[in-house]
Order: sequence, then C-alpha cells, then structure tokens
Amino acid sequence: MSERPLILAGADTLSGEAVLALLAETMSASQIFALGIAPEDDATASFVGENIPVRKLADHAFYSGDIVISVGDERVGKQTVSRAAQVGAVVIDATPFSRQQHLAPLVHPALNPEVLVQLPADGILAVPGDIGMVVLPILRVCRQLGTLSRIDVHCHQSVSCYGSAGIQELAAQTNRLLNGLPAQHNLFGEQIAFNLLAAVGTHAGDMASIEREIRELGEFEELPIILSSTIVPVFYGQVIQLSITFDWDIEVVDILDRLAELPDVAVMDDPEAFLSPVALGGLDKAERKWIHICAVEVCGTQNNVLRLIVVVDNIQVGAAGGAVKLYQQLTTGLF
Repeated sequence: MSERPLILAGADTLSGEAVLALLAETMSASQIFALGIAPEDDATASFVGENIPVRKLADHAFYSGDIVISVGDERVGKQTVSRAAQVGAVVIDATPFSRQQHLAPLVHPALNPEVLVQLPADGILAVPGDIGMVVLPILRVCRQLGTLSRIDVHCHQSVSCYGSAGIQELAAQTNRLLNGLPAQHNLFGEQIAFNLLAAVGTHAGDMASIEREIRELGEFEELPIILSSTIVPVFYGQVIQLSITFDWDIEVVDILDRLAELPDVAVMDDPEAFLSPVALGGLDKAERKWIHICAVEVCGTQNNVLRLIVVVDNIQVGAAGGAVKLYQQLTTGLF
C-alpha cells in the first residue's frame, strides 16, 4: 500500500478525536493529514501533544494510492467518497453515508477482514455503525454454538452517538432549563434534556442500518430481528439489551466463557455488579475493557432465551474504532 500519510476526513469531529486517540501509540503527527468540512482558518486537531492543522476537505486533492478514514456525519462521508474514490483512493468510511446508501461492502475487522485482500473496484469500504460493531461479534459466537430463531436488540443511545452536535444540544438545553429558560432544539425534534426520545424517523441514528449489518455480516437472512432504541439524556456510552432466542436449551456458562474470549470484552457473571457507562468510563485506562457483558437470565419455555446487558464505550469501540482497526489491518496485512 501507499506510504503517504493517513488522510483523516472529519478530524475535527467527535469521532475524529477518537480516531486520533486510538492512533496515538502507533503513529506520529507527520503521518496524519487532517481534513474537515468547514474548519476555521487556524483550526487544529490535538495529537500526542502536537497540533495538526485541519484543512478544508473540499480543497484537498486526493490521489490514487491514498488511504482515507472518513468519520463524522453523512456530509463528511458523501464528500469524501465522491472526491477520493473517483481517483483511486481507498476510503474506509465510518460515517453513516456508505452503509445506509448501500454503496459499499460492509467490513467488520473481526468478522470479514478478508475483503481487504481484494479491495472493491471503487476502493470504498463501509464500516458498521456503533451498535453493529459491538453486537455482531456477540451474535457470531452464539451462532457458532447452535441455531438461533430470533434476535431482539434494544439500545439506549447517548447523545454522543450524534457527534459533537448532540453533546452541544444536550449541554445547551440543560443549561437553559436549569436557569428557568425554555429548551431550544435543532438536531433533535424535541427536547432531549431531562427527557427520553424514541429513536424513530430523524432520530434513528445507527438503528437505520443495523438490520442490514446483522443480516449481511451475521448471515441471518431469514431470521426475525426486532430492533428498538431510545435516546437518553447522557453524553457518552451505550447500554444495549440483547435477547437471543436459540432453537435448543442453552448452558449460559458455556456461552459466557466464549464471549469472554472476544477482544475488548469483560464478562460479569453477577447481574447485581454490572457497570454503568459512567462507571465504565471511570476505570483505569491501562486495564479497561471497553465492552462489559452481563447475563441477566435464561428464560423461555425451554430455557432457550439468553438476555444480555451490554455496556459500551461507543466512542472507543464503535465505528471509529472499527475504522482504525481496518486501517491497521490494511497497512500491515495482519488479519
């Protein structure tokens, strides 16, 4: 692959900050070229104590052999794909644009990295969303143990799932309400501070593509998949309630032992001791696992329904984290 610097489109977004943090131990500032949709003239991105200039995406000239990570919202993805892919650059698109438009194959670094051996002709790779990045490896472990008959996913999404704009809107509304002023909303159709929003329509977020991700990457073409989501008034983290119905009586210990082997995963066998997103974020970074799984119960008429609670740092192990892993696999050839 090219020895040119990594081009990071959306470097000035919340996901861009996550990508830079994840690359901090393996790259230097000189190896990264940062782009944004509409950065200020003196905009910079912080990276290992240095400030990298963030230049305007629309003004950048892409070349064949470039490797681009695209993060943030659909605007970043659309502009990056339309300009970079047409000249032969490889675009690892972790924005909702490619996966929701069905423009490119979905690639999960733990499920189908073999796609990197023979890249698509247009060079576009679509990274699953934050929810798919987490639940797909869990579902694969369960499918390897036996046939599944139904999957139910309910996700409590923090406003960080909508980037910096979501965080800013919650912070601004909270401040206004605590000072006796009415909440003003822009990103969300209703007040989010001190409220709960059913994630439908314009609030869909990653739920808009999760069914495609489960069916294609999990190979569950005909399986009933029931999805729902609620946006909650917290800044970071996700809590995913996952109910998996098997065609046979299950031994929960066997499943949890297999899940504990997944990267970044910690399994907790005490339902009373599972972590909240705030507690997860407070763990020591050197020892932290970014995904915590707790088995709530096994139920069903034949003890065949496994209910899991999955607590996630969505910034670290979501789409941005998947893009970084794909970039590392692509440049090292280590799958």
